[in-house]
Amino acid sequence: MNKFFDKDNRRIALFGKEANADFWDSHWSAEDGRTIKANILSGKGSRIVRRFTAKYLARGSRILDGGCGIGQNVFALNKMGYDAYGLDYAKETIAFTKTIFPEMNLSCASVNQTPYRDNFFDGYWSLGVIEHCRDGYDSITEEAARIIKPNGYFFAAFPMISVLRAIKIRLGIYKKIKNGSGDNFYQYFFDPRDVAGRVQSRGFALVEKHSWDAIKGLKDEIKFLEAPLQAIYDNKIAGSRFLKYMANMLLGWFCGHMALLVFRKK
Repeated sequence: MNKFFDKDNRRIALFGKEANADFWDSHWSAEDGRTIKANILSGKGSRIVRRFTAKYLARGSRILDGGCGIGQNVFALNKMGYDAYGLDYAKETIAFTKTIFPEMNLSCASVNQTPYRDNFFDGYWSLGVIEHCRDGYDSITEEAARIIKPNGYFFAAFPMISVLRAIKIRLGIYKKIKNGSGDNFYQYFFDPRDVAGRVQSRGFALVEKHSWDAIKGLKDEIKFLEAPLQAIYDNKIAGSRFLKYMANMLLGWFCGHMALLVFRKK
């Protein structure tokens, strides 16, 4: 995939594959049913979700995972004692997961227009979703403001413009485009300050920010480090989990790939 800097909107745009519903259905169907079930049962990729949900919300709270994919976070939160819901527009993916776990509360709909009533949720996770909206994510945050209760929490996680990426922007390393133009748009990398400002304008207050996935943020941006770091990222060498943890502790501020902003609805 190719990265470009969209100067007008202060974001990095990534092109290569169009991230629509068909793309995600195809992405998940590439794995066999047994693997998908194992990933859901293991809560693969749910560590951040579990950690921050437990920090801010009591057991029994009603939580939405908007853009839930196969539903591993919904499963993990239910196991923790939360009343978790999942929503995704990848119809075949949702249907397949429901054949394995029919008890999971999953719905097929857009995060821009959800089927829930006002002030329905205590918390809402948007994990790796807003960056795929080519025309912007304001409608997602507006809908989040509608369905989250007063004093409820909105957890927004997305690829970030890290210090390392900001340096590359200043050095002119990325090619430039205007207004995100180009074919086969995949996702954006946002400045967390811009996202914080836009979400707070919808009636939220920022309470915490966190960055992680420093190994990916480093390997994707420094070419000669890609091969050795890929082995750590893919868990192919001993101690890779510890190395990831240390990288996040020491380098998350500099080259973290993902940002998490925690907001409270006023």
